Amino acid sequence: MPKDSAVWLAAKIRRLCEENPSSRCDGCLALHFRASLLEARMAALSVANEPGYKRQEGICSSCNRQLELTSVTLKLRRRKLVAARGSDDRQNSVHCGIDSAAPHVP
Repeated sequence: MPKDSAVWLAAKIRRLCEENPSSRCDGCLALHFRASLLEARMAALSVANEPGYKRQEGICSSCNRQLELTSVTLKLRRRKLVAARGSDDRQNSVHCGIDSAAPHVP
């Protein structure tokens, strides 16, 4: 895979993880981005080595198979949520993407 393709695919995987923080397997990433399985795996491994991302075994949010997945860490999710709101953690009680000050709707 050419280096610019690998960089492009890693950036796309990073963005997908940040915008929709659910875990995906390499096969589903390959299908989503129309890449080969090897390209998706190499890009996902590259992303998982960056701060704020991880690889772990779990159930893929796309295909529901139990495999090794790539996802964003909880710490990065909180930081992104706080940045999107334009405030810091001390002003808002944010945990797992839920504002604890908001009314609970069952």
